[in-house]
Amino acid sequence: MNTKYIIISILFLGLLPAHAQMPVTVATSLVNTGSITESITFSGQVKPFEESWVTPDVTGRVAKILAENGQAVKAGVPVILLDAERLSLAVRMSEAGLKRAEAELKEKKKDFDRRSILMKKKVLNEKAFDEAEAEASKAEIAVQSQKSALDLDRLNLERATIRAPIGGFFTSRNVFLNQSVTPGMVLGKVVDIGRVYIDARIPENQINKIAIGQKAAVNSSHAGTVAFVDLYGDESRSFLVRILVDNADLKLKPNMFITGNIVLKEFPEVPLIPITALSGPTDAPVVYTIEGNRARRVPVTVLARDKERCAVREIRSGDTIVTVGADNLSDGAEIKISAGPEAAEPVVGPAPTAGR
Repeated sequence: MNTKYIIISILFLGLLPAHAQMPVTVATSLVNTGSITESITFSGQVKPFEESWVTPDVTGRVAKILAENGQAVKAGVPVILLDAERLSLAVRMSEAGLKRAEAELKEKKKDFDRRSILMKKKVLNEKAFDEAEAEASKAEIAVQSQKSALDLDRLNLERATIRAPIGGFFTSRNVFLNQSVTPGMVLGKVVDIGRVYIDARIPENQINKIAIGQKAAVNSSHAGTVAFVDLYGDESRSFLVRILVDNADLKLKPNMFITGNIVLKEFPEVPLIPITALSGPTDAPVVYTIEGNRARRVPVTVLARDKERCAVREIRSGDTIVTVGADNLSDGAEIKISAGPEAAEPVVGPAPTAGR
């Protein structure tokens, strides 16, 4: 008998109109305005803005090392010195060879000029004249050849001083005193990290939202801008996006793992509501507003969201909304407020995450 009574009571209560049902206890808050952004979250690695290998152009023995790992260097300053004694000797020999060639050219030209006069007076045969002309030409070629050899020897002597190819920090030292080196050997590297790139991979369903020039927040400590968007995806259908970041404090080191957000759109001074105020399906969220002692169901469009707040198009500043208990409500349900309405604190600055 008791069981039948309970069942009949439940059915009877279910048939009661909304205004005759028990009030639903909810918590509410007032809607205030603030700023929020629509953004895409990314992760990636730090890459130097520029990097260059330090390599010798000549063979030689290392006489002095002027830069150590982590040392700041300017472009063009010496970082490694090779023993230049043999190269200096080669320069002196080429200088002597040039003097001999120039002296010989002078004599050959005198002989040619003398024979030219005799040729005009028709007291010299043509064969002798041609021989003098050929000898003068050979001597002139020899001078040019010696000049080229001297230039090369001087260049090799200059290259015994190995210089920083770019400005930055000397790293990855791979050279020791008295070590014999040959052209192309990697002796170290110079990296410019005053600015750095963050190489991020963006999936295909988001890449068309990214454009060069968009702002980005990196590790919540550095600001950057999108500098490059690849047009060719990899095998996982993700695309390379390079974000240029100012790194004056040098806290972002090459190959560090980084997270951040690319700002797609900024919404300044818009009505913001707590995430807990959203109910219903993810693709069709609703918010309940309060009119008197009744809840009104309002379908909403989420413009942007962060971890705690979101901006929706259909809610206005000053509205009272349900923040707790919305899952138990229906449109027009009577409510009982347990806490609130309390004004939601506005978001002072953007805290970007992916938009809903």
